[in-house]
Amino acid sequence: MALLECNADVVRLMLRYLGKADLRSVCLVHPGLRALGEPVLYSKIDISFYRSPPHPITSLLRSILRRPELAAHIRLLFCYGGDRLNRDREEKVPELPMPEVDLRLAVSLVEETCLPCLASAHSNGNGAVR
Repeated sequence: MALLECNADVVRLMLRYLGKADLRSVCLVHPGLRALGEPVLYSKIDISFYRSPPHPITSLLRSILRRPELAAHIRLLFCYGGDRLNRDREEKVPELPMPEVDLRLAVSLVEETCLPCLASAHSNGNGAVR
């Protein structure tokens, strides 16, 4: 029996046992698996600013801007930042390179949600988001 011939709920349960990289690969294999896997892939997102650029949030934002329906799958979003060795030290929010056209689209989407604390996102003039 082929995987896609199984009950969709059973396939989704199986997909939950995969790691993020494997789940992403499964989503790229077949449109049917993509439809079942994306809700699992996007349900819990952990983003660390400890990593060197490019920061993972940039990829997430680009994916959401291209396909806004993906945002509906996000149930938990964890963002970690600061200095890994000195967690008490306050750090500036890192700059995230983003083309101006993507920034305008992001700002308009945020403004449509009526979230005033996020609607103030702006560019620093050199194509980075703060």
